[in-house]
Amino acid sequence: MPPQVPTAVSDRHQADVKSIGALRGSAKGGRNVVKRLGAIQSLGDLTGGRCLDVGCATGEYTKELSVGFGRVDAIDVEQNRLEVFRSEGVPRNVTLAEMSVYAMDFWDETFDTVTMIEVLEHLQQPSAALTEIARVLRPEGQLFITTPNRLWPFEQHGLQVRGKKRSGYLFPGLVWASPLHRRVSDSAAFRVKEIRELGTNAGLTLTGATYMMPPLDNRGSARLHRLFDRAERTPMKHFAQTLVARLVKP
Repeated sequence: MPPQVPTAVSDRHQADVKSIGALRGSAKGGRNVVKRLGAIQSLGDLTGGRCLDVGCATGEYTKELSVGFGRVDAIDVEQNRLEVFRSEGVPRNVTLAEMSVYAMDFWDETFDTVTMIEVLEHLQQPSAALTEIARVLRPEGQLFITTPNRLWPFEQHGLQVRGKKRSGYLFPGLVWASPLHRRVSDSAAFRVKEIRELGTNAGLTLTGATYMMPPLDNRGSARLHRLFDRAERTPMKHFAQTLVARLVKP
């Protein structure tokens, strides 16, 4: 029997909620959504019977995922995000729930696919989250993760410096100093080997990884967009903003 989840989920996970940031987050702008889902699709198939979208927020990614799956369960710990999702329309094959990834109210081996789009970096217990995801994945089921790339030189969610919130772009390279970065940032960044280790500890196997340059939805010209898109096809991609990974349950 899956564990029961308390009603006031966000109250029990304030450390995770604290680091999330803006309401729309990575879904602010269509280019963000298209590029992240495109990067995921370069690693595996986003179609199937049942999908779980962890940290669905206001639903921009979930709505796109619903096109390829018979059913999508979307969960988040923040009520205000779920309320925005509901107010803007929920596809008929999508079910929303306020729920923590650490204790999901789903049976073992329920899902063909799980997505965590810009979520892992906000979790205080990423190992526990992946272990719980492995529990609800069916054998040969897949987990897709997008998360900040540690080789990108800027912290993307801001920093707490001398008691004040500062832009990460004011401190280039700080994210490379892991101990210091953990002290001044509410969020994390990862390299491929760290995702592999987290997956292995949870019983998941890393099968592929790729990278995404900044989408620049609200900045830059079409020419700059094309330049960054081309960079994703060169060795420069390893220093891109976002790491995308696919893990499979044996």
